[in-house]
Amino acid sequence: MEVKKLFCVAFTGQEDWDNPTILHIRTTDRDSALKIALNKIGFTEEAADSMEEEGLNDYLVIEVDDIIEE
Repeated sequence: MEVKKLFCVAFTGQEDWDNPTILHIRTTDRDSALKIALNKIGFTEEAADSMEEEGLNDYLVIEVDDIIEE
């Protein structure tokens, strides 16, 4: 069984670059995190890739190494 990790997926759009959609997803790898996030916001991988190529949207997937609590 693979260990689940925490990922942060951020989506930005041309209409509002300063207001990204940020999702935290616990899964096994980056690809799974991106697929889950795209499904959550209502995009397919093909649509997201197309919009990224056209410069309309961008996304970033980061594995969270540590959670800091106060």
